[in-house]
Amino acid sequence: MKEHIGGLKKINAQLSEEEVIDILINTDKKHFPLRCFSNVLYAPMRINDELIDYIGFYVAKLILREDLKFEDKKKPGDFDVIIIPFSDTKIYFDRTVASEVKVVRPTRRKPSRNANSLGVKQLFGLIEDGFPFISLIHITMPEALKEAEMQTLKFANRPLDMDNPKNNIGLLDDMRDVLFDWLGMYSASKQMQRLLKFDIPKYAGLYCTELSFFDNGSYVLSDIYGEYNDFNHGYFNPKIKSETIEKIEQHFQDNPSNYQKILIPPSKG
Repeated sequence: MKEHIGGLKKINAQLSEEEVIDILINTDKKHFPLRCFSNVLYAPMRINDELIDYIGFYVAKLILREDLKFEDKKKPGDFDVIIIPFSDTKIYFDRTVASEVKVVRPTRRKPSRNANSLGVKQLFGLIEDGFPFISLIHITMPEALKEAEMQTLKFANRPLDMDNPKNNIGLLDDMRDVLFDWLGMYSASKQMQRLLKFDIPKYAGLYCTELSFFDNGSYVLSDIYGEYNDFNHGYFNPKIKSETIEKIEQHFQDNPSNYQKILIPPSKG
């Protein structure tokens, strides 16, 4: 029996959308909090010195539209994730992120399976609602492949030595075969391709990733890189509305228990 890549075997997991959102909110809290939202939380702020003042975020999930005092019946009917950055002295309601989350469940028989809803209408709804930053996240939770369906990859028995290139002599001769379950990465790429067929503005953040579980009880979010990097980052919504910012602030003040406080870990530098 061949070794699985990383030494771990993927297993099937059936999580609800809310359980998936909980993972997105709470994963990597000790190292890189809210990583799946970084394309609209961190990336647009790189040129702004105030980013270094952030010490954390207030995060709410599945907030009904009417609870935020939107009186119309437009989509989205609820806001999957709302994130508000804060510093020691200020809460940045004017930099609030609103994200729509969709879950895709590809199977061995239907590897190209789509989400029940792509969330594009909801994304455009968030834009028109006037949230400062908006994003659409697709999480693919694949069925585990059987070993005969996996790809066989060559894996080095020792790491590449970047400091002493001479130590890399013979590295390519010292390889072993490992099994790679490709379905999740394939599905995440397929979802990004589907989204890019729509006329989605560049200021809307797009993020597609695989969420897989393993036989030791762990899970991993595996990002897709390369050709899609330029489509991930969002920017300030040009249709931002001051009344929406006021609604967010009022809801935060009236419902503090709805907001989870997540602190940014101190820099080791």
